[in-house]
Amino acid sequence: MKRPGNWPAAFGLCALLLSADSLSAVILKVDRQRITVDDIISITIRVTEGEDLSRAEIGNIMEYFNIEGAPQQSSRTSIVNGVRESYTEVVLQASPKQPGSITLGPVRVDGVISNQVVIDIIEAATPAPGDTETVFIQTEVDSESIFVQGQLLYTLRIFHAVNLDEPALSDL
Repeated sequence: MKRPGNWPAAFGLCALLLSADSLSAVILKVDRQRITVDDIISITIRVTEGEDLSRAEIGNIMEYFNIEGAPQQSSRTSIVNGVRESYTEVVLQASPKQPGSITLGPVRVDGVISNQVVIDIIEAATPAPGDTETVFIQTEVDSESIFVQGQLLYTLRIFHAVNLDEPALSDL
């Protein structure tokens, strides 16, 4: 197959368009959008292309949530088929202060503004005597079907009302 005479120029234009997709962005996300006042939620702030998270203005997060423990920060850079993607994210574990429907965000980092997330916080249901489960497990996957060698995100949550001595899980 013969390449067109302007192939290098077209390739450069394609690379320019691909790099335009990776412009600066700030993304706000939560692991669940419906929680009880007794739950702890993960709030993730992700920045791309070098914004400085130490200068983040986290908006109204502190107004509605108590931050539990220290924030977790991670960075990732990947190059796939010549396309570079890099981001840094901070994950906050937070417990709600009161019930209600709230709009979280936006978060501002270096002048870039994030999306907003709506979260419904409901009162915790009080179980009838004898109906409480001391331990239960919740699992979920991010996709119902995957390809061979594909990625599958498997989430396992263990909820417990009593201390577990030497808990263990078998391999998947």
